[in-house]
Amino acid sequence: ADLVKYNICLGKDYPKRIVTDLETCRQGSIQDVTEARRNHGQGFIDELNGRDTMEIPPSLLGDYIPTQNKKLMIPLITRNEFIYKTVNPDASDNPYDSVLKYDKNLVGAELPMMHKTTMPDNLCC
Repeated sequence: ADLVKYNICLGKDYPKRIVTDLETCRQGSIQDVTEARRNHGQGFIDELNGRDTMEIPPSLLGDYIPTQNKKLMIPLITRNEFIYKTVNPDASDNPYDSVLKYDKNLVGAELPMMHKTTMPDNLCC
């Protein structure tokens, strides 16, 4: 609808695809993100599960944190392929893909962990 509204005709106004090899571009993007995470993510990547984290200022939490000097880092949603490549930078494979594909052998999508969890097995998810 927006293309018609702005009088844009694909094939005429954009005669060539901007991205011609989507898989190569995806791999390049994953490489760029994981390189940035490895080089600049110190203190903002959860060492337990590899997720990105963000600091919440204690002043926003009021009485929920007793010490105002305490730093609270919350986990953010992080794409599995970024976590995997950050943990395994030299791996040529990546079992996680942003493109949904059906694999009858895939039992569950477990996240790779940077360190083994110290929680008892009966408490782990």
